[in-house]
Amino acid sequence: MMNPLRIRQRSNGKRSVLKKLFDLVLALAILLLLMVVLARVNNLGQQELHGHVKIVDGDTLELNGIRVRLREIDAPEYGQTCRKQGSDYDCGREARDYLAKLVSSKPVNCAGWEYDQYDRLLAECAVA
Repeated sequence: MMNPLRIRQRSNGKRSVLKKLFDLVLALAILLLLMVVLARVNNLGQQELHGHVKIVDGDTLELNGIRVRLREIDAPEYGQTCRKQGSDYDCGREARDYLAKLVSSKPVNCAGWEYDQYDRLLAECAVA
């Protein structure tokens, strides 16, 4: 008579290797799905701003009362000096003036969803 409570022994053969591989692929697929869902949820908080800007420095502007830092841009701070060919110059002012020239008093569109440590919206912006 066969015992219904018999314990199955684990096989060390090909099947267990395939099962481990399947478990790994399944875990990676679930992780990838979670990453996609989290990316979508982050974008739900995207803020879009439109209008005329006040240039703060070479990588920061103010739009509708909100400070916006241009994503993936690093420019000298306003008032920062730099050295070129042995003499100091006001590179922070140059950076601000150059951004102001790019904008040329035209309306700007910005979109972003993250904030930096100074509570500025990190955004991608374009002249309208």
